[in-house]
Amino acid sequence: KTESRELQIIALADKLSNMRDSDRDYPVMGESLGMQVRMHSTPAIGWYYKGIMEALQGQFQDVPAFQEYCRLVKKHFGDATASLEWKEERKRRGGK
Repeated sequence: KTESRELQIIALADKLSNMRDSDRDYPVMGESLGMQVRMHSTPAIGWYYKGIMEALQGQFQDVPAFQEYCRLVKKHFGDATASLEWKEERKRRGGK
């Protein structure tokens, strides 16, 4: 949120590319797609991508690439705001 606009644009392009890949690959790979991501948890991945969406909202809300990113994030992770509930659940189960 506090980075330069140029860095935010690069981050948006990278994350949009990731979401496009996920949108393309999920119908074929299903939940196993999430296991290829370092977080190994769909709720954690959703928290990450939603957090980026919320951080970039003010600067890019009218930019078509950002609108596409938001559509894909909501399609895959729902409309709710980013939540750390996944982290608390992991702690309850004895994870880090």
